[in-house]
Amino acid sequence: MTTLTTTYEDKENIYKSRVVLLKILDERGYDVERYKNISPTEILAALQSSDKKEKKEIIKTLDFEAPFKDKAYSDFKCIVRYIMKTSASTLNKYFDTDAFQPYDSTEVIIMLMDNITDTHHQIAIKQFKENKLRVSFFMISHLTFDPRDHYLVPKHTIVKKEEHDQLKKDLNITSFVKLPIIRYHIDPITRVIGAMPGDVIQIVRASPSAGTYSMYRFVV
Repeated sequence: MTTLTTTYEDKENIYKSRVVLLKILDERGYDVERYKNISPTEILAALQSSDKKEKKEIIKTLDFEAPFKDKAYSDFKCIVRYIMKTSASTLNKYFDTDAFQPYDSTEVIIMLMDNITDTHHQIAIKQFKENKLRVSFFMISHLTFDPRDHYLVPKHTIVKKEEHDQLKKDLNITSFVKLPIIRYHIDPITRVIGAMPGDVIQIVRASPSAGTYSMYRFVV
C-alpha cells in the first residue's frame, strides 16, 4: 500500500466517498457506528501523516473492519482497504493471504484512486469462484455520491432467498437462469447493494400507466 500523498481534490473525494461508503455499509447491516464521527479535518490529518503512530487511534489508518450488526451472523465481517495505486500483478498477490479468512463469511472492499478496469472485474470474479471471497473495487472519485440516488437509476433490491420459490411461481418459471442476467461486479449497482452470483435482483421502474412496474435480473 502506498503513502497517501494526494491533491486537495483527491482528499476531498476520499472524505466524501467515505461518508457514502459508511452509509451503504450501514444500510447493508454492518456496524460502522464508530467510524461515522470522523471529521474532514481528521481525515485530512490522517492522509497527510506518514507516521501511523502519530494518528489518533480511531484513524490509525483509513482501513477498517466492520462486523455484522445481527449477532446471528457474528462471523460475518467487511474489511475495507484503501490502495491508491498498484499494478494488476500486485493486486492478484494481495489476496494470497490468510488475513481475509474465513473467505465465505468475509467481504473485502478496495477503495482505489485508479480507474476500475477489466482486471479488477476479473480479480473479483476469480476470488469468488475459487475462494467464495466477495471482493468489490470502487473508484473513490465515483463514490462521492450514492449512485442509487441518481434520478436515472431505478431502485434495485436483492430478493430474499426465502422469497425465491414464490417468485418462481409468480413469474411462471422453474429456474432463475431464464431471467435476463446482470453481471457480478461489472455492474456498479451490484457492488453497491452487495449482490452475489446466484442472487435475484428486483428492479422497480416508473410507469406512466401503472405507476411502477418490476423486472428481475439474475446475477451471474
